[in-house]
Amino acid sequence: IMKTKVFIAMSLDGFIAGPNESLDFLNPMQLPDTDYGYADFMAQIDTVIMGRKTYDKLLSFGGDFPFSSQKCVVWSRQPRPTETQVQWHQGPLNDLLLQLEQSGSQNIYADGGQLITAMLQLHKIDELIISVIPVLLGAGTPLFGNFDRPVSLRLLKHEAFASGLVQLRYQLVGS
Repeated sequence: IMKTKVFIAMSLDGFIAGPNESLDFLNPMQLPDTDYGYADFMAQIDTVIMGRKTYDKLLSFGGDFPFSSQKCVVWSRQPRPTETQVQWHQGPLNDLLLQLEQSGSQNIYADGGQLITAMLQLHKIDELIISVIPVLLGAGTPLFGNFDRPVSLRLLKHEAFASGLVQLRYQLVGS
């Protein structure tokens, strides 16, 4: 059974990036020997789906592509040539998820605000791990967009770290 999961950080007021797509608010959380469970999470992941804006931001950091040991698909409205490190999918999200399931994907990491909102809308996220950063940005890119109906969640776990970060783990009700 394929599982889709989210592992993402946001400001206390719900932004995954500040004004001008800045991620500077994350810097104080980067402490030696503290990855907030990310390595353990990624060790379970065989497939990564991300939105195009998230992919473009990832490329802007330079360096090695961080998902070279996973299948990686970029969900985008714009066509792009297939690149060696990622596949592109332009069609409906349900079609992509069905293709991934049929190709044997088991544990999917979904990344990007618009993608996560679309997957929640379709009730296609099994688990949300949200790290809340103790800062109020006031503006930026929100984690969640608008929903046409409420999305109910069940808290599975919460953990507070010395940095002030609080990590919340949710499951969709009915998942």
